[in-house]
Amino acid sequence: MNTIPYTASLSCGTCGTKGVRIDDDADENSIVRCKNPGCDTTFGTWGDVRKMVREKTAKKAKNDIVAALRKSLRKK
Repeated sequence: MNTIPYTASLSCGTCGTKGVRIDDDADENSIVRCKNPGCDTTFGTWGDVRKMVREKTAKKAKNDIVAALRKSLRKK
């Protein structure tokens, strides 16, 4: 199993461990599991998790841009 670096922000709701592991990151249908080997929590398929991480990253970037614009407009 491989630990996927850019999903390190995902944390397990059961044990609190940050990060995930996956059988085969080339396969969209591989199951993504908690990084803790003693925990049986799954996050869904690799394709679903990758999509979720991309959406959250894009939303955070958008919110950061909006906040920066608001801050710059308030200073004037």
